[in-house]
Amino acid sequence: MRKFLSLVVALAAMASPVAAQSQAELVTAFSGPWQVYDRQMASGSDYCKITLAGSAQGQRFKLATQGCADPLGSVSTWSIESNQLVFYDTKDTPLTRLGGSQKRVTGMSAAGTPIILERPGGTEPRRRCKARSTPADAISWATPRRAPPRPTSRRPSCRRAEAPRSRCW
Repeated sequence: MRKFLSLVVALAAMASPVAAQSQAELVTAFSGPWQVYDRQMASGSDYCKITLAGSAQGQRFKLATQGCADPLGSVSTWSIESNQLVFYDTKDTPLTRLGGSQKRVTGMSAAGTPIILERPGGTEPRRRCKARSTPADAISWATPRRAPPRPTSRRPSCRRAEAPRSRCW
């Protein structure tokens, strides 16, 4: 038993440590378009859109917003601090701190408002559409870029479709 434990300890000591991502790799991973699907964060009828640029503006990076209400409407730069995205206004006041993955980040504004940013096309509401190659009484659920769920033995509680139609996306 002691030999086995010695072998495990020796192998663990020889293992190389996992390298963390560098600041440049994190900036590259999080740069690009993002959306907030919460309509309360939008200033118009469309979603709040944020583009994180990888180009530096002083010690931080540029950020562009489109159709966003406050607090996101007043952000101008962003940075990565303690493995979190931090958004700043024009006075260099931190407005939000967000953490998560390269597809979805969540957090709170300085005022305590919950904020969720997702890559475009991530979690759009499902829409019902008639499948193209299914019988006239079948209805499928589809979300852009996702396959419909597997059929179940229960019939959907909706009226019967008249005829197959073209794809919905």
